[in-house]
Amino acid sequence: MADINLTQANPGALLAMEKYTVDRARDARALLRHRLRSTANVLSTGVAALCLAAIYSDANAMPAAPGERTLQSRTGRNEPDERTRAWIQTSLDVWETICRRYLRIGLEPLPWMIFYDETQAWHLAADQTLLPPHEQPATSLLFNGRQQTLLRVPHDNTELWVPSGVLPIGSGKAPHAFAMPYDKGTKSFFVLPLPSVVRSLGGDRYQNPEALLLGLAGHELAHTRQLVDVMRRIRTLRQKHDVPMGVDDNFIQKSYSADQEYARLFALEGNSFFRAVMEDSDRQASRRLLLEALSFEELRRTRFFTGPRAVHAELDDIFLVMEGVGEWVRFQLKRQQAPPASPWRATLNEMMVESDSWSQQEGLVLFLLIDRLVPNWQSRFLSPNFPSPFAVLREALTTANPK
Repeated sequence: MADINLTQANPGALLAMEKYTVDRARDARALLRHRLRSTANVLSTGVAALCLAAIYSDANAMPAAPGERTLQSRTGRNEPDERTRAWIQTSLDVWETICRRYLRIGLEPLPWMIFYDETQAWHLAADQTLLPPHEQPATSLLFNGRQQTLLRVPHDNTELWVPSGVLPIGSGKAPHAFAMPYDKGTKSFFVLPLPSVVRSLGGDRYQNPEALLLGLAGHELAHTRQLVDVMRRIRTLRQKHDVPMGVDDNFIQKSYSADQEYARLFALEGNSFFRAVMEDSDRQASRRLLLEALSFEELRRTRFFTGPRAVHAELDDIFLVMEGVGEWVRFQLKRQQAPPASPWRATLNEMMVESDSWSQQEGLVLFLLIDRLVPNWQSRFLSPNFPSPFAVLREALTTANPK
């Protein structure tokens, strides 16, 4: 389950999002210092920091059947107000743009989407046979040129029903933003708080959360096209290897961050990848830095992913692809929202300091490089047997004719 905790996250990592613009050499040195520091204090929060233990458990949580529990219905409107309707429509429009322009995938099927506030949840593309008591307002929305039925599920602001179970919500509880499989891992759903939920946290930095939430929506909706394949691959690996039931996208980080030599090699690897991205005007220099990064990556994995831990190489690949694609999508959306004069390096720096998640930091940089070097990469990485990002970069260097 990919979940964001807005109440506990690093203030500079989420809604503050201060500009971080320095020259390229300082960028690289600052990132290296940041990565080394983060190994001593691995955080469970960050921008959409994933907690996928429930996804990979063989005992899939099944939703309560309609009628097995009763949600307290609240009096009031059963139609979304105009602000809510416009927000949900904007989220649909953003996902349509992501599918068409960025991921280059078909728009259908639309994943089950859940947007919630303090009194109700609004469901799109829902399986009504699984829903608890609900209402169908007259309001409909558009996606791919077709009307989409909107359903309202009231709640009492203590529990939120989702297809995988029940989530705690309300005063003192962190908002939930995640994607997760359901129906025995064959489909995915997505849940996101409406802006009013984030505003209710109080404080100036929570008063304009729309841009952040749209970025999170893009990241998590991208996961709805990945999770079924990721879940299948994890289960296949578990049949032959010792893969913990609680494995998640921070598994490598949690397993190795206390090892100083591993952390040092990983930081050097990430620093070289980052510098390779930043050298967009000197392709020869970028190539040299990319080769250096891949050398560090090979040394890291050869030294540490051996014997019973050899399977960690594939787990590393899986989660870098998953988080890399999600963060690459969020990067594209942030570039859309940025002022015209804002350089792309500022956006990248901003995102690199928003999260202490290794898989998100390195994944983003890897997919910026892949996007630069590999035409039409999306079809390869959004397929059931997606490749290693490191293998694809090596392939690109072998076939490229650098100028």
